[in-house]
Amino acid sequence: MKRKLLSALSALACILPAGAQDMYYAKELGASHYYGTARSVSLGNAMTALGGDPGAVGLNPAGSAVASYSVFTLTPGVVISATSSAYAPNGTLYEDAQSYVKPRMALPNIALGLNFDKTGSFVRRVSFGFYANTVHSFQSYTTASGRNDLTSYAAMLAAASNGIAPGNLGGIRSAGYNANMFGYYDAAAWKYMASNESLSEDGSYHYLTAPIDQRSWHDTYGTHSDILLNLGFQLGSGLYVGANVGFPSYRYRREDSFFESAATDVFPVSFVDEQGGVVTTNYKGSSMEYRLNTDATGIYAKLGFIWLPAAGLRIGAAVQTPAALRISESWRFVAGSDYADRKFNGGFENGDSYDYSLRTPWLLDFGLAYTFGGVALVSVDYEWKDYSVMRYAERTSRGTDYTAFYGVNETNRLFCGASHSLRVGTEIRPLPMLALRAGFSLVTDPEKIWTASDGQTYTADDYLDADGKPLPVILKTYKYKEAATYAWSLGVGYSSPGSFFLDAAVRLACFPQEYFAPYYYGGYEAVDGTGRNCGYVMPMERIGRRLWDVLLTFGWRF
Repeated sequence: MKRKLLSALSALACILPAGAQDMYYAKELGASHYYGTARSVSLGNAMTALGGDPGAVGLNPAGSAVASYSVFTLTPGVVISATSSAYAPNGTLYEDAQSYVKPRMALPNIALGLNFDKTGSFVRRVSFGFYANTVHSFQSYTTASGRNDLTSYAAMLAAASNGIAPGNLGGIRSAGYNANMFGYYDAAAWKYMASNESLSEDGSYHYLTAPIDQRSWHDTYGTHSDILLNLGFQLGSGLYVGANVGFPSYRYRREDSFFESAATDVFPVSFVDEQGGVVTTNYKGSSMEYRLNTDATGIYAKLGFIWLPAAGLRIGAAVQTPAALRISESWRFVAGSDYADRKFNGGFENGDSYDYSLRTPWLLDFGLAYTFGGVALVSVDYEWKDYSVMRYAERTSRGTDYTAFYGVNETNRLFCGASHSLRVGTEIRPLPMLALRAGFSLVTDPEKIWTASDGQTYTADDYLDADGKPLPVILKTYKYKEAATYAWSLGVGYSSPGSFFLDAAVRLACFPQEYFAPYYYGGYEAVDGTGRNCGYVMPMERIGRRLWDVLLTFGWRF
């Protein structure tokens, strides 16, 4: 059986946007997995009603005025991503899971808070300071692999290119075509097939020539950190109020790679060379890499109070406005193919950059704490975060323009709701200089799943058509996705007779199990070597993610 795959000779034409502007990306940028000091982390960040710690100021700005001293803290740490992944080449039967651990150094807190007592006045204390706390870590590393005898990544690109002239292919399809991963066999209708496929004798179908080994690899890292300018007051004997101006800073990096290689030594492929002759060689492998770099800055405000209505009892609350983010994003597709006859090898890359805006969620914090005479304490927080207000916009000379993101913003509004968080912390002091701490937190997923009037179930992935417009369906009822992130923490603290103190914490966070489809344009109707239509087939990855945090805070009171 011969196949006519033309060498990829055309130059790159248009590049379609391939950035990350969808509901899931907005949800990721809006997520919170609070850090701060080792003390706040070890207490599960249940600090809304406690205050008195630099890690608490991001949760409740009134907390800066609780302490009767000025303070400087520095918190280095290690963030360890521990993941397990299993691969299902045909989307159903998962193979043995693979586990990976990857550590990175971190600096989740640096703070300087200045407190000034004003005796004889209704304003008893004034505090102001500079605080930098990490809000979320994007760190995750995973890879999965398996053997596929039915579909290929290159064939997916070919199927997604049918009917489009080579000069009009954009983004990932252009990179794959120009890297010789696939080519056309019917120029009249622009029908394409992958270099690891064979064409039937009558030319009516094409199929995977022989089994291939596939490996999918993902590396995500970066942080969302907030720089806070804080002002706090103690009013009378039992009321603290405060305000933050927050400047969020995002650094998000994602690298996805997909590799395919021949599982047999003999994997024939035929090309039409530049002279019009047919040359046969063996397919060895192909690859596609996607790299996304996102940097963002913004501004928001937060107001809060802590009230001491009775001895030992503390009540706190805070409200945070959505942040207005300015995002700069760039991405690249890097494609390559490898054959026994190296003159048919291909390599190509393309990419682009894009600047846009994003509005993040509203946030409310409520806290209740009780202290037992400086010997022990228990604290409970509840946080409500409204993801439905997230909105993308283009930045123009006339301001922000939401037109281009209408479909995505409708998806944000309908398929994202409220996330609920519960945080609990306790501290015991067996000795005046020693503190033992423990904490727990859970965060629910804000994603909604809708049932339409026709009885069909819709997720955010299903709601927009190929042009990015909402489907003409009537959504009737919804339920929240049953997923939550759980975290457990332990810590110890030492307070010297002088100004120095030292805190340590370790935390384990368990994120919901995720499913990832590595084929960029989804599956396609696969055909086996006999011509049997095997239906819509797409590989899947099942990913479990845990995050270990080990923090050490060095602090000085003055």
